Amino acid sequence: MLLPGLLLYALGWEVALALGQVWDPLRFLFGYAAFLLPHLSVSYSDDYFDMKGDRLGNPAGISGGSGVLVRSPQLAPLALLLAKALLAGGMLLAVLFVIAFPSSWIMLPVFIFGGLLGWYYSAPPLRLTGRGLSEVATVVGVGVIMPMAGYLCSGAVLVPGMVLLLLPLMCFALCFILSVEMPDAEADQASGKNSFISQHGLEAGSQVAALAALLGTISLLLLGQIGSFLPIAMTRLGLLSLIPALIFVILALRHPRAASRAKAGAAALVLLLALAMAALLL
Repeated sequence: MLLPGLLLYALGWEVALALGQVWDPLRFLFGYAAFLLPHLSVSYSDDYFDMKGDRLGNPAGISGGSGVLVRSPQLAPLALLLAKALLAGGMLLAVLFVIAFPSSWIMLPVFIFGGLLGWYYSAPPLRLTGRGLSEVATVVGVGVIMPMAGYLCSGAVLVPGMVLLLLPLMCFALCFILSVEMPDAEADQASGKNSFISQHGLEAGSQVAALAALLGTISLLLLGQIGSFLPIAMTRLGLLSLIPALIFVILALRHPRAASRAKAGAAALVLLLALAMAALLL
């Protein structure tokens, strides 16, 4: 899960560089440290708060938890401690970042909101996964917070073009979470996690993921046609995004096993981000 986060953070930075920001390796690394710790915290907090559901399913590489606490429940207190420490450390680094580097006023609220969103994804009392909001939380976290973190860490001021670029990223973030939920459908239903997949089934989830991917591609192509919102080739990004979009369409038509769908969906998102970064660099 850390690789897509790094790519999204770096993608935000690349957009800022295209807008004229100066490359600063120290800023990049300091900002990524503040980004990484809360992102890593989610791995521990999800394992801790999802132990009940994880006992009912099987880890599938990118879903179902790590399985560590299922095999070694005595490590649960340590996992919770690590989750809290990483979240607090990330918040502290975000505060130190805005003190050390001139930044947009919105940066610190974005980091704080992102950290709390990751925590309450599975933690009570909000426990967004139990309220049918796991997809919404992921769309916001992956499609908005992660690229915005990189963009804002560069020192760039928020512009309409960056906001518009978040729309296709949100579409592909929805594809990602639907894919990840597929192997856990039965376990989620039994443990009270009201995901879209557990409520509506694999086929409906695959169809929605394919539709979201196509909408993401269409939105990129439209942004390339209706105006120069950013000094980057939106049409080129749209054409490149056809590759992962076709992967989601094929998954919806071929009906492979849930674990295969999840891994292919995650790989499609990583491929999309890698292609987008390559296009921006070129």
